[in-house]
Amino acid sequence: MPKITNNDFYPVVSSVNPDDLLIVVQNGIVKKVGVAGLGNLGGVTVIDDSTEITLTELGGVLVIDNPSAVNVYLPSVGADDVAQSLEVFRIGAGAVTIHAADADTINNSAAGGTLAATRAGQTDAAVKIRLINETRYGIVSVIGSWSTT
Repeated sequence: MPKITNNDFYPVVSSVNPDDLLIVVQNGIVKKVGVAGLGNLGGVTVIDDSTEITLTELGGVLVIDNPSAVNVYLPSVGADDVAQSLEVFRIGAGAVTIHAADADTINNSAAGGTLAATRAGQTDAAVKIRLINETRYGIVSVIGSWSTT
């Protein structure tokens, strides 16, 4: 069983074995979560140019620092990828546009649509998206102004 500590707000997991069932206790509420439901626990990647995300990069964090526009292209996904997420932080002045693959949607975007932070001068935009079924990403959290097309 993974070692779990708990502060007042968020549980902290020190290790996870794929065969374990993760039990989280937070504010007196016990939740059991299968490890498969956690998705990849990826790392932080700083980019300054347009990029295509691979399936193995889902679960990570992208930090985008560029005064010019940057495009992020999501990979084609399937049933095995549900629950994967991606966090994108815009710290440069350039617009950031996330493109869904194939017929996938991001929140209320069109099939194959986009999610973009284009507000001039806004350098503190961030979004976390999670794949909630085989063709749809939902927005988990957002900072700043983002719009879908």
